[in-house]
Amino acid sequence: MALFVPDMKLDHGLESLYDTNSSAYRDYQEFIDTFDTDDFILLAVRNSLPVTDSNILNGLESVTLRLQELEARVRVISIANVRLPRKESLTFRIYPLVTQIDGKPTLDIKRLENLRSRFPILDYLVSRDHQTVGVIVKRSETHRFAPLPAKLLKTMKAFCRQSFPANAEIHIVGMPVIREAFERYNLQTALTFGVLSALIGVLIEIYIFKSLQVPLIIFAISALAILCGLGLMAFFGIHINMATSLSFGMVLVVTTALVIHIASHYYERYFVLGDKIGAIIQALGIVGRPCLMCALTTAVGFGSIMLCGVPMIRQFGLIMTLSVLLSFTLTITLTPFILLVLSPPDSKMYSKMSGDLLALVLRRVEQFVFTHHRFCTVTGLVVVALMTAGTFQIRTETNVLEILRETMPEAQDIRFVEQHLASINSLSLMVEGDTNAFRQAKGLKYVHSLEKRVEQMPYVDRIESVWPLFEDLFDRLRKANSWPDDPFAKPGVIKSLSNVILMNPIGRHLVGEYISDRFSRIRVNVRLKPGASDQLNRIVKEIQTVAPSGIDEVGRVVVTGHLALAVDQSRTLIRLQTMTLLLALFFITLLISIQFRSILLGLLSLIPNVFPLGIIFGMMGWLGITLDTMTILVAAISFGLSVDDTIHYLTHFGNALTVDPHRDVARCLARAYKVSAKAVISTSAVMVFAFSTLVLAPFRPSASFGMLASCAILAALVGDLVFMPAVILSSARIRRLLLKGVLRENLEIGNS
Repeated sequence: MALFVPDMKLDHGLESLYDTNSSAYRDYQEFIDTFDTDDFILLAVRNSLPVTDSNILNGLESVTLRLQELEARVRVISIANVRLPRKESLTFRIYPLVTQIDGKPTLDIKRLENLRSRFPILDYLVSRDHQTVGVIVKRSETHRFAPLPAKLLKTMKAFCRQSFPANAEIHIVGMPVIREAFERYNLQTALTFGVLSALIGVLIEIYIFKSLQVPLIIFAISALAILCGLGLMAFFGIHINMATSLSFGMVLVVTTALVIHIASHYYERYFVLGDKIGAIIQALGIVGRPCLMCALTTAVGFGSIMLCGVPMIRQFGLIMTLSVLLSFTLTITLTPFILLVLSPPDSKMYSKMSGDLLALVLRRVEQFVFTHHRFCTVTGLVVVALMTAGTFQIRTETNVLEILRETMPEAQDIRFVEQHLASINSLSLMVEGDTNAFRQAKGLKYVHSLEKRVEQMPYVDRIESVWPLFEDLFDRLRKANSWPDDPFAKPGVIKSLSNVILMNPIGRHLVGEYISDRFSRIRVNVRLKPGASDQLNRIVKEIQTVAPSGIDEVGRVVVTGHLALAVDQSRTLIRLQTMTLLLALFFITLLISIQFRSILLGLLSLIPNVFPLGIIFGMMGWLGITLDTMTILVAAISFGLSVDDTIHYLTHFGNALTVDPHRDVARCLARAYKVSAKAVISTSAVMVFAFSTLVLAPFRPSASFGMLASCAILAALVGDLVFMPAVILSSARIRRLLLKGVLRENLEIGNS
């Protein structure tokens, strides 16, 4: 597997974020094939001097010219080179905004503000207070997923620093910038999560085992498991992205949990037998089957998310499923060997392990649970009910630009541009019809009425389309041709305007961004207000609702763009979440039932794991944590991880029932508690603290995933050590069923 590792690659263009098999993606591909990409880079420069100052205009011209020489650009737009119509001209011509007077560049502010209402692009080029200027750099569609080198961004900023005053404030935004940041932060997240997980694991293991032996074992096995995982990623052509970057830390966490259980029982048996080989054999006899079942249930938890259509989620599920099984194989094979090679534990270490603060706390918790089991049961049910009620408050996150945390430079750049220029969040409408449909009055009238309906929506800021060009030309030609005030009132007017535009090279260039060559498709850009990203799903639904009005006479309306893709993807994720969780619950319960040869114990395993599910969905609703490409995974993955401790606890409980002559359920629960509690809390502590490190991740979904997973594991621990024994002790019916059914099955296992 190591031979494949050099072929590992980063996900440069967020390609793995989109489901390329969806109808929404196919519509988007048709859109960009017709009108080219909707991506752009926007440089925003704020100066202490107004844009009318000749030094600022000279600097802007210099930056524009230098940016035009950059590779992979379509074109560069700024007020230094933008050309727009003049009302006083009776011919179809466009004129620059910046002109030379007495050898100095001059900007006609009055003309600029008059044109702003018709041409929304000016909002990106000059702020309303005239102290912030913008430069748009559009890349070609062939470079849409190509990496944007960090060096290129530095070059753009260097141009601005050289051309504008020293105190100028420079910000760069756009999807290509976000993609570059994702590439950088994915690797950073992978390394940070892996290193911090390892460090936390070492500290916890040293405290639990009072030596470095177990951390060394975990390091050795985890290194091999991670190496195999990297080789598998390279072999399958899976890149490091926002999801797969978490696999390194998770492999270490899973390996740690398995080793802790084996090592704990090995040390316990060694101090009884005094023989390393005998201790290893007995330890594996105790935890071998449970560890196998834990590996299978964890693999099922990760495997269930492979149903997702989003490539990066599916890839993450595949890699983690294989890595978990590899980790189990390596752990169950190498841990006994390494323990035999290392020096045996001494009695002083065992004394420290059994008498530390953790052991004291566990004894106190055990006493409280077994004494106040009804209180624990009622309290647990109330907490789950209150948290689950928050499920109805969950909302989705659909904006790729909002994935980065507010403290990240790229997110701050976006906020600056929204404050001083305009929102960069937009949707695109692609209206389709027959050939030449939009050279006719009927087609263009429908599009114009659609624009008006959409513009009245509360979250819509501006509409950018071809109509201002038609309207401007109509205003200048109306009097000369004695046309009525309404361009649609007289037959042939729209066709005449189209002919004038098409006969002019400049006109053909201007309409090319909005109308296809055969006039069968037309594009309308819908710019959203800042803060509207929280309502994207609602906005898309409203547009889809108003769009069909009159559509039978034209064709179909497609809401597209990268934001519309994200909305469609979020809807798919929400539909799949229920299926994923139900499949995980079904197969994990089935596996546990097979493990214990008891459907009752399989169902009993669900009791403590009600806690993590309730906590996850409750926190998302009550704390406003959005449902996105990462948090959608928490329920299935956390269930697969947290059920591991339940398996170990129930295994020891079943074994205790088998050998107890009085069949005392309470005493068997207490024995299972003593045998498994420390290992259970140790593995849970590693997972809780390891996942907690993700709150430092630059991605909001990753940080939310880490927080939710940590709380879910902690809740599962409470469910295993408090709620499950309390429920069993509080219900005589459950105890009778256990004695009648489970005992018989465990006796069969013992005899075999």
